[in-house]
Amino acid sequence: MPLRIERATLEDLQAIASVTVKSWQTTFQDILPISFLSSLTVESQLQRHQKIFTSSGVFYYVAKHVDEIVGFSSGGPNRNCSFDVPSELYGLYLLEDWQGKGWGRSLFTMLAAQLQVPSRLGLTALVLSNNPHRDFYERLGGLRQVAQPIELGGRLWKVESFTWHESLRC
Repeated sequence: MPLRIERATLEDLQAIASVTVKSWQTTFQDILPISFLSSLTVESQLQRHQKIFTSSGVFYYVAKHVDEIVGFSSGGPNRNCSFDVPSELYGLYLLEDWQGKGWGRSLFTMLAAQLQVPSRLGLTALVLSNNPHRDFYERLGGLRQVAQPIELGGRLWKVESFTWHESLRC
């Protein structure tokens, strides 16, 4: 059975939280401190996603294989006033076995189409500079810029923003 992309529901948030934790732990296993990665919990991510999911203007999409969620994308109103675009990609994660097969592009495209309306063109995404998958956003046409660092595990980490200033055509 092929993978399918669909709008997420509240019932999907537990699996979304699990994908978040697993994705961070596999993607950043040799990059971020093990103490930080092992401190990530499904419970804390579930609380975070519940808060975001119920916010106005926020959308989530999930990638499902059979009935298992193997990835998701989320986004909504831009939360950072230093970017001059109205929408932000909050997260795009796929379990390791599903990466590199085009599903990230599909999740991005579905979310971007939902966020892009004539009065709200433009999107930004913040990505750790040492994320091995950050070029994905450049391949989608995002303009790369240095952004403010963020604190993770008691240390500051470099961040890049990828911005699309007009309607996205992926």
